[in-house]
Order: sequence, then structure tokens, then C-alpha cells
Amino acid sequence: TTVVTTLYFGQALIGATQVSSGTPLHLRVLHALTAVSLWIGLAALAYVSVARAPAPVDYPAVGFRPRFKDFLALTKPVVVLLLLATTITVLVAGRGGWPPFDLALWTLLGGALAAGGSSALNQFIDRDLDKNMQRTEKRPIPAGRMFPAEGLAFALALCLASYYVLASLVNFVAALLSLAGIIYYVWIYSLWLKKATVQNIVIGGGAGAIPPMVGWAAATGRIDLVSILLFALVFFWT
Repeated sequence: TTVVTTLYFGQALIGATQVSSGTPLHLRVLHALTAVSLWIGLAALAYVSVARAPAPVDYPAVGFRPRFKDFLALTKPVVVLLLLATTITVLVAGRGGWPPFDLALWTLLGGALAAGGSSALNQFIDRDLDKNMQRTEKRPIPAGRMFPAEGLAFALALCLASYYVLASLVNFVAALLSLAGIIYYVWIYSLWLKKATVQNIVIGGGAGAIPPMVGWAAATGRIDLVSILLFALVFFWT
């Protein structure tokens, strides 16, 4: 339900962008793909609701503030702020001065959603492993304060929203790089490297080195040698 709702508003955002600023090819393609995904999602949701309706669950009574804190904790806000610091620094450098307010706002919002969604997906994936470490056992999902499905829905919504924001309100290159960062962190680092080698954080550091490239792409609309060197700088520092 959460993913379908996110797709619906993403579709509306693309349509509004096309009306106000033209119809570049990548937005036309994204508009069509979103429409197809939305209808598939609605059909799947209808099927599951009728044919495989789950048993009722007694949700624990939790106040708004604790719930908000738990969802915020899923995003690892301190890590997000560090990634946004590299993004805005490079955005300023790429523009040769302070960027327009709207460009900075949408770039940082899209970056925050991507980083937060990736972190939430990481915690969903590692929910069983996190129970075994003192440092992570009190996270919302392993501690039992949140159902795994809630964390997954929240994470997917953030990741989808990040792409729609960057693709519609910044540019295609920045959106594509942000999506690459999500895939790098979730698939390469969380699902593969963490269970394959103790060098996982060394190789996985590439995910944290992508935000400077996003900032450069937001400023210039391209990937070039400068952005690659900035990626390498953060990667080797990590």
C-alpha cells in the first residue's frame, strides 16, 4: 500500500513537472514506467487483500513522539547529515558560488531521502543480525518496537520518493547517480559484502562517496573527471 501510494504521488509530480517545464525524454519514460508499475501494484494489492488477507494484528499503543523517533532512527540521521555536507559543498563548488535556493533544496531533500531510505533498508536486511550486537540490538526492528514490514515500507517509500524528487526537480544525471548509490549500499554492501568479507566497509565505502558526484551533477548536469576525483577522495578517505 505504501509503495502504491508513493508511485501515485510520484506520477503526479512528474506530470506537474512536464506541464510546467517541458517533457524531456527521461521524464516521459519515467511517466510511462510509473503508470505501468502503479497499475501492477494496484492489481497485486487487490489480489493480496482478497485472496491472502492476513490475520488481524494487535498493534502496540505507542505515542506519536516515540514512533517518530523510531522512524527517524531508521534513517541514521547523523550519517545523512554527513553525506549532505559533502553534497552541498560540491554543489557550491560546481556552481562557482551559492546555488539557487530551489536547486539546493531539492538536491538536499532528494539526497536525504535516498540516504535515509538506504539506511532503513539496511536495518531491515540486518534485523536478525542486529539482535546479536549490543550496539545494534536496541534499533527499532530488532528491539520489537516496529514490525519488519513497517520498516521495509518506510524504506521503499523514501527510496522511490528520492528518485522522483531528483529526476523531476533537479536533473536526470543526479537522479541516476543517487539510484546507483542506493543499489550500491543495499545490494553490494548490505546483501553481499557484509556477509562475504571483513573488507566490506572498505569496498562498501563507495556508496558514501557517491553524494559528492550527485552534488556535482546537480550543479553541472554531467559526470566528468572532477566528479570522479571527488568520488575517489571520499572513497580513499573512508
